[in-house]
Amino acid sequence: MATGKFTNLAWELYENLPTLTKPRTDFIALFILSILKVVGTVNLVKVAIGMTTDADTNSNYRRIQRFMDQVRWCFQSLVPLILKWSGIDGPLTLVIDRTNWKLGKSDINILCVSVLGEQFCVLLIWKLLPKRGNSSQQERIDLISELLLIPGLPDIKVMIGHREFVGATWFKFLKDNKIGILIRLKDNQRVKRYGKYHKVANIIKGNTRRTVQCDGKKYRMADVQIYIHGFRYRNSDGKIENLIVASFEKETKVSKEYSDRWHIEVMFKNFKSNGFDMESTHVTDLGRLETLFGLLTLGYICAINAGKIIKEEKPKLFEISANGRPKLSIFRAGFDELMNVLLNGFTKRLNLIFKFLSCA
Repeated sequence: MATGKFTNLAWELYENLPTLTKPRTDFIALFILSILKVVGTVNLVKVAIGMTTDADTNSNYRRIQRFMDQVRWCFQSLVPLILKWSGIDGPLTLVIDRTNWKLGKSDINILCVSVLGEQFCVLLIWKLLPKRGNSSQQERIDLISELLLIPGLPDIKVMIGHREFVGATWFKFLKDNKIGILIRLKDNQRVKRYGKYHKVANIIKGNTRRTVQCDGKKYRMADVQIYIHGFRYRNSDGKIENLIVASFEKETKVSKEYSDRWHIEVMFKNFKSNGFDMESTHVTDLGRLETLFGLLTLGYICAINAGKIIKEEKPKLFEISANGRPKLSIFRAGFDELMNVLLNGFTKRLNLIFKFLSCA
């Protein structure tokens, strides 16, 4: 491990996470470099092996356990650091979703809000849900309320979400806080206009991807005024289905803007099978998992920054394919590059990658 990069990373963390002591931020730096060096897993025993310290593996493993038992993130300092490292300025485009898996008899269910960058997104704030299934409107409101309390948070332009994230109370909360929406609706969702209820699938009949996507009329979901956008399309299985989206704005190209939701699906895949193999941790305690998610997020951003460099050097690798998506993800390119330079000690290359640190 490059000692200089560890020192710079540790000091950057210490200066930006004031609720944590220097030994804690030193540990975070060790953990991040280890998960980027250990190939494809956050199995904590293997992470302990990858931590370059004078201590033995058992001591490193116990240190990881103590950190996850005792440390909980202060989002008021963590969120600004995430935005700073990601190079994302306002106004922010947020994507809300859940990721879940089953470990033995335990259901892991995480409500996540990510922020969109250029061809990627990163986690911004999250909450482990002590239950199976969908989040409630109040759980979403509580999470975004916590986000809005962060000093200096850039303006939020829009919240993108799938069909699960519908609700009049939730929509009113977002509108009251001047946050736009691009939330997908079920075909049988009913909205009101002049006292009459309409099924949204009927409203978008005749719309097309290339021409009209909205009739320009105002509809209501309870007391919230929305516009209905949408059209029919052929999905990847060759079946015809509807894309129907609620927005506070009349002028919205849902075929372009809503498609950005795909980036959170890619991010979840990178946290799991395509990158960190999150499900291999065997951690089920909710508090520990929330802490682990933060550690992975910081490592994820390091990989994203390495991927940005690869994209500048070899743009053809990231060209858009026939399905409208890049051939190679920024994370995967950066993750592979960081594993290579950390395992082989390519100091100059590592220095270039970690230039995003203010102290580098």
